Amino acid sequence: MFKNLSRLTLILAAALVLSLAVSVSAYFIIDNVHITRTFYFPDRRGGLRGETRRLPDVKGEEQKIGQLVEELILGPFDIDHNFLIPRDTRLYTVMLRDKDTVYLDFSPDFVISAGTTSLNYLEIASGIKKNVRYNFPHIRKIIISVDGEQLRVES
Repeated sequence: MFKNLSRLTLILAAALVLSLAVSVSAYFIIDNVHITRTFYFPDRRGGLRGETRRLPDVKGEEQKIGQLVEELILGPFDIDHNFLIPRDTRLYTVMLRDKDTVYLDFSPDFVISAGTTSLNYLEIASGIKKNVRYNFPHIRKIIISVDGEQLRVES
């Protein structure tokens, strides 16, 4: 009986080690499909403060920029930060042209609901540009429009 117990113990130990090896391998494989992004949100003192998030890595530059902006709309994790973009705002379109120019088109809530954040729409646009440029340094020009109408914003 002791012989059988010893064999059973070895089988269980081997199964445990195998299970651990599979788990660790899966962790590193799955972990490689995420990317770290830094988001800047207004703080209570009026400045922009960063917070880092890990996001699923999506294919395509337009999709990556769109994901970044959608996360900005969702707002900050840190309770000491405020919303940059009004929550009711929807991102209609992301277009990348010539590899360094991005067009972002938002719903009218971008301007109409601007009072729901501590910033006006020009400051919101400036904050969006800071976020996009920080996370995508090769982007040189960002054109923001609301319902197809381009905002006049200093770059």
